[in-house]
Amino acid sequence: MKPFPSAALKLRLTNVTADALGVPLVTWSRGNGLTPFTIGAAASGFPPTLLAAGDSVIEADMQYAHTSPMGMAVPARFTFRKGFHKKPRSSAAVVNTG
Repeated sequence: MKPFPSAALKLRLTNVTADALGVPLVTWSRGNGLTPFTIGAAASGFPPTLLAAGDSVIEADMQYAHTSPMGMAVPARFTFRKGFHKKPRSSAAVVNTG
């Protein structure tokens, strides 16, 4: 995050696995500044072809509240938001041990 302060960074990592019917469910979720999702809850926002029954994916969500040093030209404070999904490469699922 340098040269910007990292205290404004909020993260959440979530593992989602499709059940036998292909419904995406939260397997585990951890947050740092963002609330974790409830284990077993239905997950939303997935492209319909991303998960087949038994597939697993990691969802990462990030928010960063930025205060611009150029407040006259750019809004003084705004929040970057980004989320993405990635399938594990070397295993069927990512196991959270902590």
